[in-house]
Amino acid sequence: MFSSIDSLGSFTTVRLAGGEVKFRCSCGKMYKHKCHLRGHQRHECGKEPQFACPHCPYKAKQKSTLKTHIAIRHMQCAFE
Repeated sequence: MFSSIDSLGSFTTVRLAGGEVKFRCSCGKMYKHKCHLRGHQRHECGKEPQFACPHCPYKAKQKSTLKTHIAIRHMQCAFE
């Protein structure tokens, strides 16, 4: 295991049993691919959720998460 720092922030490269490599953000989240870690650091890590639900106070950090929330929690709103 070793740590690295670049323009987006610090991360740790972790080698798991069986030789699998994961990338751990300084916040603790782990990713299989370094590009997913980069997206997390660029758009999510340490930032407030930016996607607000139009039906309730819920906010999400990813648009797809908000879409899932609306589909599950507010299905009846589509029929009103």
